[in-house]
Amino acid sequence: MPYVFVGDDAFAMSENLLKPYGGDRLESDQRIYNYRLSRARRVTENAFSILTARFGVFQKAMQLSPEKATLITMTCCYLHNFLRKKSRCYIGPGAVDWEDANHEMHAGEWRASQRQLEGLRATRNSNAGNTARLVRDAFRHYFCTQGQVPWQDSM
Repeated sequence: MPYVFVGDDAFAMSENLLKPYGGDRLESDQRIYNYRLSRARRVTENAFSILTARFGVFQKAMQLSPEKATLITMTCCYLHNFLRKKSRCYIGPGAVDWEDANHEMHAGEWRASQRQLEGLRATRNSNAGNTARLVRDAFRHYFCTQGQVPWQDSM
């Protein structure tokens, strides 16, 4: 399985970018795939919102070389992990998205308090290649077999 990014319908699918299945009449395994992809995107959104809220360097475009931007990003991730372990008040309850016992998603406070990003326009190329479809289908199969979680069928 390749390393992939997760995206939404604004992006063109490729073998390294997973998108949800579209349409209203999805098969069960396609709905499960879409649910699992949505969960992955939510984790990523929470991570970036925390980094942006805690470290001002992410609040505007970095005018740095890719190497230096990578170093700063990794350093902020290390600091974040350190603070999570050492400080009980670093991130308060309800600050990020969370799921209750029934796996219902509740929006974190960051969604209301932060400036929302401008939506991306859909790309014109909607013809995904065969390789991209095969990669998406492989992840769909994985989510419905050895990578399944007990509650996904009811979501």
